[in-house]
Amino acid sequence: MQEDQTTPAVDPLLVTVEEAARLLGVGRTLIYQQVRRGALPSVRVGRCRRIALIDLECYVEHLRNDANQNTFRYPQ
Repeated sequence: MQEDQTTPAVDPLLVTVEEAARLLGVGRTLIYQQVRRGALPSVRVGRCRRIALIDLECYVEHLRNDANQNTFRYPQ
């Protein structure tokens, strides 16, 4: 009798621009703009543009840090 050898689910390392936009809750146009500006690194796989999940996480962390530094504080 053979055992069912299924491979464990693995998260992808790279996502499409559309998937990145969905994950961030923004439009794909914004993702393309950030890629063109160099704010969001991407790679080409053949003719396709892909974004590493780690780069998405770093991008969000960068946005959070900027937001924390730019918060309005009342003068004392």
